[in-house]
Amino acid sequence: MFQIAAVPFDEFDALDVPDGPRWLLVRLARYADREGQCFPSMRTLAAGARKSLATICRWLKQLYDKGCFTRSREKGRVYRYTLAEPYRLRWRERPKPNTVHFTITMATVKSIRIMGCDARGRSG
Repeated sequence: MFQIAAVPFDEFDALDVPDGPRWLLVRLARYADREGQCFPSMRTLAAGARKSLATICRWLKQLYDKGCFTRSREKGRVYRYTLAEPYRLRWRERPKPNTVHFTITMATVKSIRIMGCDARGRSG
């Protein structure tokens, strides 16, 4: 499902790194959930940025050293990144569903049938 989220441009602009690592941080934010967690592979990041794996590794180290994210890795798995709060997308609140609760009793069903409608409200 398509969701609208705001990019915290002020925080990204204030980050003292070259444009390449900054763009990579935007890519990480794109993959992150509402808690700032994501786990794209290095190949996915390299393909999205159109750069080599070595370049992506260097950029990730620069961002990590600046405190832009933390990461963990289980043996044989991809890294799990958690973006620092300032670099997480700002999500719109999900609208609360409009739900109407009502109770239908057998008496209600009988009265609907008497009025010439079936239980779904169709005349028949």
